[in-house]
Amino acid sequence: MTKQASGGWGLAYVGPGLDLMVRDALISVGIEAYVPMIAGARRAGAARPPEPMFPRYVFVRHAMGDAGWFLVYSTRGVAKVLQAGSRPALVADAVVQAIRAREVYGLVLMEEEPFAPLEPVIYRGETADVPAIFLERVDKDRVSILIALLGDKARPSKNVVPSWTLLRSRAEACPKFSHDIARASR
Repeated sequence: MTKQASGGWGLAYVGPGLDLMVRDALISVGIEAYVPMIAGARRAGAARPPEPMFPRYVFVRHAMGDAGWFLVYSTRGVAKVLQAGSRPALVADAVVQAIRAREVYGLVLMEEEPFAPLEPVIYRGETADVPAIFLERVDKDRVSILIALLGDKARPSKNVVPSWTLLRSRAEACPKFSHDIARASR
């Protein structure tokens, strides 16, 4: 949501990996700047350092005249400022306040996992919808599920699939499979 008014936050588009450097440079010259941070994705069991929620974007408080925007444009690392016509495009204060309201210890808490471990789901495969069991999130785009591709006689296989291919299911959609998985996980 952008608006062109006297209040709000502009968005500076910065070079790769320069988010925090630009934020600190702007703050050092008296311009309020904000980079919301999220927990880094886990890879191979190791936690990664926090990363920007919106990589390459720095929120810049719009409480300044043209001279203030000149400082933003001329800050090392700033590639451009998002524009609405000839003026900086502005994000409403409420948007930044909503992001800041979700911060805990400097990190924005993201939405909780939509599926619980061992919850029955429907995997939307290439040729058909298949009953499955949600296991865990692998990274921000992929999840791990169990699928019994060959029916009751086959042992379920563990698969990593894109998270957008899952739908919420009712336990009745795959009762035997759900019961077998719950028994096997004990």
